[in-house]
Amino acid sequence: MAVAGCTRRACLLWLGAAALGRPSLASGSPLPVVDLAVGAADTLYDLPIKLAAALGFFAAAGVEVHLWEYPGGMAALEAVREGHADVGAGPFDALVLANARGASLQSFFVYGRTPQLVLAASSRTLPPQPTIQHLVGKLVGVTSFGSASHRFLRLVLLDAGVPESAVRVIPVGAEARAAEALRAGSIDGFCGLDPWMTRLERSGDVRVLADSRSVRSSDALFQGAMPGGCLFAPYARSKAGDPGIERVAQAVFQALKWLRTAELSDWNALASKAAWARDVGTTSAAVAVSLQGYTADGGLPEGGARTAWRTLVRLYPELSGVPLSLSRLHTEHYALLARARLRL
Repeated sequence: MAVAGCTRRACLLWLGAAALGRPSLASGSPLPVVDLAVGAADTLYDLPIKLAAALGFFAAAGVEVHLWEYPGGMAALEAVREGHADVGAGPFDALVLANARGASLQSFFVYGRTPQLVLAASSRTLPPQPTIQHLVGKLVGVTSFGSASHRFLRLVLLDAGVPESAVRVIPVGAEARAAEALRAGSIDGFCGLDPWMTRLERSGDVRVLADSRSVRSSDALFQGAMPGGCLFAPYARSKAGDPGIERVAQAVFQALKWLRTAELSDWNALASKAAWARDVGTTSAAVAVSLQGYTADGGLPEGGARTAWRTLVRLYPELSGVPLSLSRLHTEHYALLARARLRL
């Protein structure tokens, strides 16, 4: 399977210790195979999916998952929409935006309780106690135009009364490139995800201006519960009760349970299996900061769809007249099945 923007080697590296063979169920029938498109691969945004792969939870749930890496959440969403992948992982508000523009996708498992995005100012080029107003006339990086990080920056500027045109927004790609640009003084701020933001904070390279990692700060910023990452599929497939989707949800649910109880020794053991977890100090510190940003059970936070839609209408006023069925955006069916099977 060849997909634009994704290489087999990249997927193997991202998958870590999970096998890509085709084992069989005890009955002799093949496992369901699910191609899962992911973005934000060098961040902790999709951490529950990474854990499910590295710790063998997909195999334990009886599903063979092929992870395909894309440049970002919107690209992963388009892969599902165009039929290149069965299931996608990305921001819930991106799914809402896509549906408002004609897509027919449904979230079936929400693993992100908050967007987990952080807007930070450079310690090198801005004052010691910066405010949003200090970004006027400055160069601020986002992963790409139209991305979740770009939307977050736009919202923070809007709330602060700073016109978007007063800030020089530049797409810088993945967080690793943004970190290099910040340290070199090439940009004055960046909106991104952990573990990079925690790493930059700990090194003193940035100071946080707006933070959506904790439930309290996120709910204040969005004036309600704003979901973060979710698993989604074409509406018709999700509605039909797909067995592959059921097992993917079960595996990610198991990863969320592991995340809630993991100790430092568990992270050290994980580091020997997955390259992305080898910086145990930064990873565990970032998870400690962002732990509230993951759901406990895969359910959509109460009022989450309304908050996402209200926020998008603020950012895209042309959407105000679009008739969008919020009830079609998410189903609790698969999360409820996972909870029942794992006896939460």
